[in-house]
Amino acid sequence: MRRQRIIDRYRAPKLNFLLDEHMLWRTGPGAEVMRDQLHHLLRMSVRPNVSIRVIPDAVGFHRGEQPYHFMDVIDFHPVVHVEDLHWQAFLERGSTMDSYRRTTAALDRVALSEGQTRAVLSDVARDLAAKREDSAGPPR
Repeated sequence: MRRQRIIDRYRAPKLNFLLDEHMLWRTGPGAEVMRDQLHHLLRMSVRPNVSIRVIPDAVGFHRGEQPYHFMDVIDFHPVVHVEDLHWQAFLERGSTMDSYRRTTAALDRVALSEGQTRAVLSDVARDLAAKREDSAGPPR
């Protein structure tokens, strides 16, 4: 919760998120949990310092399939954070930063606009709600 308050503070950081559309449909934690997560993303997406954009499935496989966090902080050198099940690393080498900048720029070019993203998030949340209602069966 403390990390979430950073978004609302004075001089809040600018946050840009590029999400693969496929992850929006992953209902491992359950449709209701995912629907709540999608609504949270919608609430966050209207903040002036938060940009959330979806990379549509039609793009296919892309260089950003492995999640990473590119942090470009004022008064500090950029760093990329990557993690896996058993390890994590902070990458700082110049050539590595160049590679992640190119990857991010390529993903930025194919991602939906912020408005299109909000429409997709709403549609997926609505579909998850409809599936839940369909699976509930007739009222008793």
